[in-house]
Amino acid sequence: MHLASLCKTPHLVWTSEHNGSKRFGGVSYRYQRSWNPHSTKVKVINEEGDQPSYEYVKNEILNFLK
Repeated sequence: MHLASLCKTPHLVWTSEHNGSKRFGGVSYRYQRSWNPHSTKVKVINEEGDQPSYEYVKNEILNFLK
């Protein structure tokens, strides 16, 4: 994630909203802002928790890259 942001490479992150605390804006904010110093395009998926199905991730990646 950090390397992707530093290289200005778009990245997709999957996590659970239950991961971590709500401090500093919560999980999504952390990936979209706090840990993304160059404001690289990022998509956070968390609807299926931290173990999403292959099909779900594949579809999210394809939609993200369009």
